[in-house]
Amino acid sequence: MFLALRRIRKSQLVQLMTTFLLLSVVMVCWEQLDTAVVSHVKSYSFRFLVNRFT
Repeated sequence: MFLALRRIRKSQLVQLMTTFLLLSVVMVCWEQLDTAVVSHVKSYSFRFLVNRFT
């Protein structure tokens, strides 16, 4: 384990930490993001359907 950690470059470590941080933020805010995305897709698809058939 310690040997494997020494082989990881600093840039790779920063990249891994950034990825984990972004994933954790997305998981914490997922409920708000989910409702916003779903409402946006619903309104966009509704507008598309209404404009297509009128």
